[in-house]
Amino acid sequence: MALVDDVARACASTPLVARWAPQIAAAAAKHACELISADDLALDIAALIWRETRGKNVVGDDGHGHGLGQVDDRSHEPWLEGHADGMDPDSNVDETAEIYVTGLRAIAAAELARGAQHSPEELRRIAMAAYNHGAPGELHDIKLGADHVDDHTTGHNYAEDTWRQREVYAAALGGTGVCA
Repeated sequence: MALVDDVARACASTPLVARWAPQIAAAAAKHACELISADDLALDIAALIWRETRGKNVVGDDGHGHGLGQVDDRSHEPWLEGHADGMDPDSNVDETAEIYVTGLRAIAAAELARGAQHSPEELRRIAMAAYNHGAPGELHDIKLGADHVDDHTTGHNYAEDTWRQREVYAAALGGTGVCA
């Protein structure tokens, strides 16, 4: 319950996102891994939802983005067909976390294979851009360096904007990264 409370507190400045604190906390607890703690993942998911829909459960992106995390029907059609077209908040937030963590793992593995050294925060920013742009395309962009991660994202600022909101949420908890 503490993670749910922390997420709700962190997102208090964005009530439409805070409304989904139980779903965000559950997805973060389920998908946390060696690369990201549940606490940090919860803040990242909340920031992704903020960036995608400002917490509104809608169909957007010219009909291609579904639900809170705007799960794209061009890449996730089978999942959408089995999950209320992505409009069920519980499964949508869980899928948002799954897509993000899968991208984070792929990026970390690719970077390790290349011998590149990025901080955990840089890897997460790259994963945020990959969430927007798509991991396969984003892997090429990583070769340009973490400074170029937003070259092919919406507004050319997706990862920067999402990370900034994530830091707002972290600051609300009295820190810069981890729920207190």
